[in-house]
Amino acid sequence: MAVIAPVLPLRDHMTEYYVYLPVIGLCWLGGWAMAEAWSGSTAGGARAKALATAVAALYAFLVVPEAVATTAWNHRISVRVRNLVESVAQAHELHPAKSILLDGVDTDLFWNAILDRPFRLIGLDHVYLTPGSERRIEAHPELGNVSNYVLPPDVAGNALKRDEVVVYDVRGPRLRNITSLYAAMPRDTRLPARVDVASPLTQYLLGPEWYAADGDHRWMPKRATLRIAGPSAAGQKLYLAGQCPEEQLRNGPLPVTVTVDGSTLAPAAIRENVFELAFALPDTLVGKPEIHLVVEVSRVFRPASDPRDLGVVFGVVEVR
Repeated sequence: MAVIAPVLPLRDHMTEYYVYLPVIGLCWLGGWAMAEAWSGSTAGGARAKALATAVAALYAFLVVPEAVATTAWNHRISVRVRNLVESVAQAHELHPAKSILLDGVDTDLFWNAILDRPFRLIGLDHVYLTPGSERRIEAHPELGNVSNYVLPPDVAGNALKRDEVVVYDVRGPRLRNITSLYAAMPRDTRLPARVDVASPLTQYLLGPEWYAADGDHRWMPKRATLRIAGPSAAGQKLYLAGQCPEEQLRNGPLPVTVTVDGSTLAPAAIRENVFELAFALPDTLVGKPEIHLVVEVSRVFRPASDPRDLGVVFGVVEVR
């Protein structure tokens, strides 16, 4: 219990090696028994030494090959991650005003590199995977959602038309620029069901009310509009995710009203700094390629250092 207790507060950090910690005591006992057998202080003398040697040899036979293979795999993936981050940094130096789209990311590279967004260490917030990448990556919902890292096809297509993105193939020791080749490929032109409001690439889906993107977030005023794909099946909901500053919550929960194609949905309220609100959608919207949203908060605030009237920070808007 003493070795497990320190990691118990880490509720969302589920790692298999935690259960190995209590085995340390058994390892100590095993080592002590081995030393006693070889010291000659135990009964049996040569027989005890032979038994200890056999146990040690069996352990080495079972563990050493696995340890060698694991070490080699860790080295290979570490080299791949290093090469990826360094190559993305070089690509950003070549195209400082453009977002970067990565093609060919596989399961190992995603879960050991992309998941933790290492590019933020070099000041990059807008690095995405090409549409369809989620089909090539093994899903692990308990660790994260691959789709959250993939740029929707319509957003990618519009970004390519406006020359706002460069596409690189990650297969190989260094990135390979395939922007022209990728731009010539056919792609889906339907509006996305998930809009990362903070991304500069989704600006064409937002109304003129939104403030400019600020790194990994974007402020809305009291009222803002956007376009998104309708639900693909009955029962799907509209989710709004973002952050609400403490100044907005000092006067209590912040009511939020959402109107979809002229119909007002049941209201909700933000009660915490980090929020995700869910709104039920009418079945009449199922299958619609485009719906128009109006999001409105009941009050705004104006910081002393900012002349703008601020509502809340977004975040992601998604139909699922």
